[in-house]
Amino acid sequence: MKRSLIAPIAAVAMLVPALADAAITPSPKNSQQVRLTQQLIQYAATGVAPLSGTSSYVGTSDGRIGSVSLHGTVRGTKTYRSDGNFDGRDTIFTPDGSIRLTFKATTVFEGRFAARGRFTGGTGRYRGATGYFRFTSDEQSPTSWLRTISGWISLR
Repeated sequence: MKRSLIAPIAAVAMLVPALADAAITPSPKNSQQVRLTQQLIQYAATGVAPLSGTSSYVGTSDGRIGSVSLHGTVRGTKTYRSDGNFDGRDTIFTPDGSIRLTFKATTVFEGRFAARGRFTGGTGRYRGATGYFRFTSDEQSPTSWLRTISGWISLR
C-alpha cells in the first residue's frame, strides 16, 4: 500500500510549483508583456552587506511594455536578510507616469542575483498596475548592476 502512494505523491510534488506559477500568470488577453533592461548604480549603503543593512540605488530603465517603448529612470532600495539574499522596492519613473514594484532576490552565485516580484501600482498611464515579473541582475562593479526584467503587467 505504501509503495502505491509514492508515484502519485511524487507527481503532485512536481506539479504543485508549476500550478503555483500558472495561478499567478495573467491571461495575455488582459495583460501586456514587459521586457526591461536597467542599469543601476548604488549611491548609499548601511550595515554589512550581504548579511544585514540596506542599499539605495538609481539608474535607467529601458525596454517595452506591450508595444509601447519605455524610457525612464528607476530609484530603489534593497534590504539584506541574514541569509545573504534581499528584498527590494523600486519605482520606475517615465514621462507617462510611474510604476511601483516589490521583489525578493536570491544569490545565484557571486555577482549574479535572480528575483521574483510584483507590480504594485503606479501613476498616470500605469495607475492601478498589477502583475508579476522575474529578473536576473549581474554585477558590473561593486556598486553597479545590469538587470533584465521580464513579465506581465495589467493596466487599468
